Amino acid sequence: AYLERVAYDRITTQGIRVRLSSGDRIKMLREMWQEAKSPNVGRAAWFLLVARQGLQRVVSFFCWCFRLRPGSPGGGV
Repeated sequence: AYLERVAYDRITTQGIRVRLSSGDRIKMLREMWQEAKSPNVGRAAWFLLVARQGLQRVVSFFCWCFRLRPGSPGGGV
């Protein structure tokens, strides 16, 4: 998520907007839930994806709150 934050900052600097609305995200989750019925994918994969995305959003939020950026105090690399 930290590296994602850096990537989003670079994208923003260039004036490019790559975002989904909440409705788009929910629609995508519903479609993935339907696809997860397949024995090739399985519901466990869906839950893993949702957990991973949730954790990624939380960490990204905290990086944004604390402005953790490379070269800044406490910013790491």
